[in-house]
Amino acid sequence: MEIRYKILLFVLLLVIFILFSIKFNKAKMTNKKPVANTLYIRETSIYKKLYKNYKIFYYLILVFCAIIMITSAILISRPYKEKNKESGIYNRDIFLCMDVSTSIDENNLELINSYKKIIKQLDGERFGISIFNTSSVLLSPLTDDYTYVNGILNNLKKSILAYYDYGYDPENELVNYRFSGTLVGNEIKGSSLVPNGLTSCMNSFTNKDEERTRIIIFSTDNDQNGESLLTLDEASDIAKKKNIIVYGVSVEGIYANNDKEFKDAVLKTGGAFYKSSYNNSISKIVKSIETKSKAKLKENNKTRKEDIPIYFFIPLILSTVGLFYCVKKVII
Repeated sequence: MEIRYKILLFVLLLVIFILFSIKFNKAKMTNKKPVANTLYIRETSIYKKLYKNYKIFYYLILVFCAIIMITSAILISRPYKEKNKESGIYNRDIFLCMDVSTSIDENNLELINSYKKIIKQLDGERFGISIFNTSSVLLSPLTDDYTYVNGILNNLKKSILAYYDYGYDPENELVNYRFSGTLVGNEIKGSSLVPNGLTSCMNSFTNKDEERTRIIIFSTDNDQNGESLLTLDEASDIAKKKNIIVYGVSVEGIYANNDKEFKDAVLKTGGAFYKSSYNNSISKIVKSIETKSKAKLKENNKTRKEDIPIYFFIPLILSTVGLFYCVKKVII
């Protein structure tokens, strides 16, 4: 523990010492006038008891006053301790890639909340958000601005909820937030083109020449209604070749054959596959990501001064309570 304003503390303690010195000197110099015929009273047991109690409370008052003044002086001088805080940016890039077809809206609402928890638990990574249906849209490029990423997720959640309030209305800006760009050519190509969504997300990684850990958290029901340029197996081969790890999160009611294809594809990349109980999957995903390359790109160690008034505030309060109690006893 250290003191911020050491000179101020020294001055305050000196003032306290002088005040107490004056107090005791005055007590010695006071001319005591004798009172006649008090010997008998002083010899009685009740007098001796009251005088003894008076002396005890008197000295307790002095002790409590000293503690109050000293602790107040220390608090004014601000005691603190130094705390080292390490921060930095890990060399992990994480994309949240989400199938936003309306058939899995209920799951996506839950998934958005889970994504926000993942972002909260991981610190230092760069996050990006990619959504897809017929085509893909990059909602957020890779960034370590978590406030911005959470804002995008909030907007996506509002857009899904607005769809159930207003229906599909291209003129409604909020509803169209997730439909704009994701339904390009859906009349011909179809919807939920899962391999295209995964491949497009892989192409959104930046700094491709740098040695970084690249991760995609990929959610879909893998229920494709159209012709993709690739199969999901071929897309996972590309991910493996690019050293991109894919974590698959399935949704409620996924068909068995779609489930198996999805699981086989993500496991091929070195990732993991999770069922639709998102809250139970969060800790597993975070722990798994934590094991993937913990080297930092930038170290930023800061020493911060943290005030610690609690150690002196408690005796100050207790001494104040004790002082009031003793004064009450002396006066009565």
